[in-house]
Amino acid sequence: MILATFWSVGAPAIVVEGISGVDAFSRSWRLVRGDAWTVFGVLVVVLLIAIVVGIVLGIIGGAIGVGGTIVAAIISTVLTAPIYAIAASVMYYDLSASTATEAPPASAA
Repeated sequence: MILATFWSVGAPAIVVEGISGVDAFSRSWRLVRGDAWTVFGVLVVVLLIAIVVGIVLGIIGGAIGVGGTIVAAIISTVLTAPIYAIAASVMYYDLSASTATEAPPASAA
């Protein structure tokens, strides 16, 4: 769980910054370093949402039969995967904005 927390914004770093996969791990680690508990909390909430959606659709699909269970699992994955992607992207932008250094003021020339 510790590594999942610290590496959770690696994929957005690859897309936005155009860095390699190995560099994305270290970039994600640097971004999350001061806010690990907050990032972990977001990941737990996203996981709980995925579990609840999976259980509800699983119950509905189970009532239909084996085919319904398979379809419910697919629908559950399709509905919850974007939630993690959105959460990771928002966390990346938030963390990268909070760690960015301010530009020095322009000199009056």
